[in-house]
Amino acid sequence: MNYLDNLYLDTKFKMKKFFSDFKNEEEGVSNIVATVILILIVVLLAAALWGILSGFFNDLWDQIRGKANLDPNAVQNTY
Repeated sequence: MNYLDNLYLDTKFKMKKFFSDFKNEEEGVSNIVATVILILIVVLLAAALWGILSGFFNDLWDQIRGKANLDPNAVQNTY
């Protein structure tokens, strides 16, 4: 039981030191902020382009189905 107690206390102190250092260290803060901003920009661009591209592909799909005269409910034999 003594080994498990030491293991628990060692882990507890290491985690406490890690979070304390993470909270107080300021070297990587600008990198984290820059990464979050870049991810936000990518998500916003994807959301903006989604509306444009989905409309384009829906129109294209309608044109393809219209020219081929396919009925989605009909069963077609390919042999």
